[in-house]
Amino acid sequence: MIESLEIHHLRTLDALYTYQNLSSVAEHLNISQQAVSLKLKKMRDILSDSLFVREGHGMVPTPYAKQVQFHIEKVLTDLNAIPLAVADLNVHREQSLYQLRIMHNKL
Repeated sequence: MIESLEIHHLRTLDALYTYQNLSSVAEHLNISQQAVSLKLKKMRDILSDSLFVREGHGMVPTPYAKQVQFHIEKVLTDLNAIPLAVADLNVHREQSLYQLRIMHNKL
């Protein structure tokens, strides 16, 4: 069922590792605390683990959540490393304008 995980789930998990507090995660992701709770519930169902449990005023990762943390961070790092086509288009456009200037100057 791990194929049911979506990018927003991974980002929520990553924020939970960092903040270990639902309110702080919600603020960081710019969503409601209820939305974070619903995402956590969905991830718990998908992964068959509690992932984070309440302790004091925060949330602590379960042993399984600690085990997969590296993988979650790696996936997000790899996703963020994918170049955007828009950036490539800007480079091509700048090169084309430069070539046009050279051609114009030669005339």
